[in-house]
Amino acid sequence: MRMATSICKDKKGFIWASTKLGILRLAGDDYRIYQLPFENTDIISVKLVYANSGLFAFSNNGQLFRYNAIKDQFELLINMGKSMNNTHLVTGGCTCR
Repeated sequence: MRMATSICKDKKGFIWASTKLGILRLAGDDYRIYQLPFENTDIISVKLVYANSGLFAFSNNGQLFRYNAIKDQFELLINMGKSMNNTHLVTGGCTCR
């Protein structure tokens, strides 16, 4: 957890920070680290977006994840590189809302 690439705050007041090694959730003096279930591991950065009451993480190589609060884990929604049969896909950045 050396360098955060994005930080978001959700409606419950949790602070979320992303790194290429995982997602850190901070709440007061408590913290938790989540691993993303990557299908491809050539990750340079992971960005977070909190929108429409959902927390999403996306990697520079086109993998999109959503946090499942019931299971308390991130789940892969789509691997765009795999779906497009493009092993060299690189996605652009997005600002955290």
